[in-house]
Amino acid sequence: MAYAVWIVLLASVFSFAEEVQWTELCIEELGTKDDNKRVVIARGVIRNEFAIRLTCPKPYVLYPRNDNEAAAADPHVFVEAGGSFVEIPLSKVLHSLYENPIVTSIDDHERSGMQLRYPGVSHANYTLIPIIRKYATHIHFICAPPYTTFHHDLMSKLRYLKVGKDNPNSISVKEGIVKHLREQGTAIGMISIDISNLRNVTHGCGSKDTPYFLNEVEYDEETNVRSCTIDVMKHPDVGFYCDGTVVPEGCLRYMLDSKTSRIIKPGFFDICDAFPEQHLHLANYDRRYMKFEFSGYCKCIDDKTGLVNARITVKTGVTHECDFPALMFKHLTQPILGNWCDVGMLPGSTLTIKVPVNVHYDMPGELSDSEIQERKSLLMTSYINPEDMRTHFFNYEELDTEIYPSRLYENDRYILGDALQIDQSRKNEGIITVTYLEDRPLSYPPRITGLSYTLTMNFTKGLFHINDVQAIINLVPVVTHDYYMNGCEPPSLSIFPFNGYNTKKRDMDIYGLKVRICKADVSPGIYIALYCPPEQSMEPDNCGKYGFGASLQTLETWKYDVEVKRNKLVSNMLITTEPQDNRDSNFSRSCSCVDNSGVETARMILSNYTPKPVMYTGFGLIRKKAMIVPVANIIEEALAKVLSYGVDVNIRCSSEEYPYQRRHIDLKGREEPFLVSEDRLLIEESDDMGEMKLLDCNDGFGCNTHVLPLNPKKYFYKHVVERGKDKLVPVEYSALLGTNFAGFSVEENGCNDGVYDSDSVTLTNTMSSIVVSKNNDKVIKLTYACGNIVNVEKAVMSHHMLKMIKCTMA
Repeated sequence: MAYAVWIVLLASVFSFAEEVQWTELCIEELGTKDDNKRVVIARGVIRNEFAIRLTCPKPYVLYPRNDNEAAAADPHVFVEAGGSFVEIPLSKVLHSLYENPIVTSIDDHERSGMQLRYPGVSHANYTLIPIIRKYATHIHFICAPPYTTFHHDLMSKLRYLKVGKDNPNSISVKEGIVKHLREQGTAIGMISIDISNLRNVTHGCGSKDTPYFLNEVEYDEETNVRSCTIDVMKHPDVGFYCDGTVVPEGCLRYMLDSKTSRIIKPGFFDICDAFPEQHLHLANYDRRYMKFEFSGYCKCIDDKTGLVNARITVKTGVTHECDFPALMFKHLTQPILGNWCDVGMLPGSTLTIKVPVNVHYDMPGELSDSEIQERKSLLMTSYINPEDMRTHFFNYEELDTEIYPSRLYENDRYILGDALQIDQSRKNEGIITVTYLEDRPLSYPPRITGLSYTLTMNFTKGLFHINDVQAIINLVPVVTHDYYMNGCEPPSLSIFPFNGYNTKKRDMDIYGLKVRICKADVSPGIYIALYCPPEQSMEPDNCGKYGFGASLQTLETWKYDVEVKRNKLVSNMLITTEPQDNRDSNFSRSCSCVDNSGVETARMILSNYTPKPVMYTGFGLIRKKAMIVPVANIIEEALAKVLSYGVDVNIRCSSEEYPYQRRHIDLKGREEPFLVSEDRLLIEESDDMGEMKLLDCNDGFGCNTHVLPLNPKKYFYKHVVERGKDKLVPVEYSALLGTNFAGFSVEENGCNDGVYDSDSVTLTNTMSSIVVSKNNDKVIKLTYACGNIVNVEKAVMSHHMLKMIKCTMA
């Protein structure tokens, strides 16, 4: 028998003037004797005004139990913290900016339900403050039988439960929790409430004691001044509470963005100047762009006395320490939420990581766990492994007590230009030092926010084993260069987020010698870099100076750039109002690096291709054996900057991170798959009839060609279902009514495997006609579809079709 979870949303906008309108979260069915291991989930959202009623069906009760009177005012909840599932008071999760409390009430009869309500005030966007950041994006409750030992057994195992982090914001990653709950041998349900949309404050101070800040605040009794110093390289979220006048005005916004110390780039800075009645000023600093060491302050002036009553100093520190043995003991008594160590590093800064070694520690006597409180020695060991690297371009260096060099090698050098240097000379003492070298440039690929590692600490006391405890290290090196280039330089010397070797580079045997080969298309406004080591020369010395037709583009010669320490080729295109057809002027030239013996070590092949207005190309990273069928004419150049003739394309979509195969040569010379995209899709014109061919590339060079009945002049694809199978059926434009074209508006329906990184898609064609169905004179839906290809020639989609985008004409 199948059971379902019913979530009844009675109201999305809450009113508290007369009658509270509740959002009901109720788990209707939990299972039977025949289905006694079923786990079901109900979900809700906490916004700045909320009223939520949680209900478990009888005879199940709500956990945490909250059996005492104090729980009615401050109930306990479950949260994810540092990879574990822990129980903490609600007051440790949410605070109110005003004095309005979060009203709670508990079913006194059987404790099977709870009500949470916060009325909110004006300017509600800033009234609730989530204290927990990054990993605790939800609060949880569990419905389970009222067994006497259930709560104790649950907490003893959930405390060290390793929670998945593929998507921390999604309940679907709770597979570890659900698996454990199933093992209880009974029907259990979980209620998950999202708090991720609320603004948070973590560190700061102000003119009065407030619950928003996690740090200690100094108070001078003689001057009545409350003060604190915040290192934004450790704590980028900063708050300053002032019930008077802040001087200098807007200092949190501007103190780190002055003429002499401009470290915040436009678009990477989030500031909330408080409303007059709120008195709380918030700032978030993006540590990746803090170029210099800096220290500045804000003061709060009492409007009545004219005296300073609060002062906050904001600085960018260069010396940091992560003491994990000390943090571990703290975690045993008070679970650490989120990252255990979160550090931003400027060039020249150092991070000292103290890790446990195979030694015995005397446990402190105040620990509540009776099995540990015997004060017997405890054996603590640790190892550090890379967590989610959040990138598919680089394989970052591992941190671990042995510093095992499982890194991406290229010419016996490490990636990142050796920007992060690790000193393990004192590893036997439990000390590892990480230094960000000043003379090593560093850049991130897009979407990268930092490096993340997991420290796993293992405790053993005699034969008694305490489960591994995982701690997250978040390391954010400052970006010293932010270039977008294609090139042949090895990864160890790369300062560019996008390089030719990522998708097109390969080593070839030329006369018995290995030569690095890469290809680069000369595109408008794009820098292309070929790095030759100082002991090598570039040949020919004017290899980048070729004529392409002055009316279309002018190409400068290779130049050595002192700032980036590279020979670079600057490409500038001059586009006329009537684009010319330069198909006959295509070229393919190469530049090479040659060592002192005259041996070629690297070769960059430059090519130029200017398409006709009727020929359009799309390129993207697509899932294995997936396809994107475009229904409008698009031309795409490097770096997803779109240029077209008669077709204006403005595309912004979010895309998933695509898995990459990694290849490196280890210390024993064994070669594994190199870093390439798993798959990519290229659709281009193959003949004058406009028929398109699909290049399904999986190695950057070798492509299997398939022909699709796709003609941008005559067809678009219509999605139909025949005999239970999804199909894309080509429909001729002649079957449709033509009219003046106004544009496409695109409705996205979850197909994020698109060619571009976008949230929305806009297609505008000024040279063609809009197609409108004869059966519907208002709209017609065109389809981008992605899924498993069964019959490429007929574009038949299997029942495993992944996702679909529906394009609706305005």
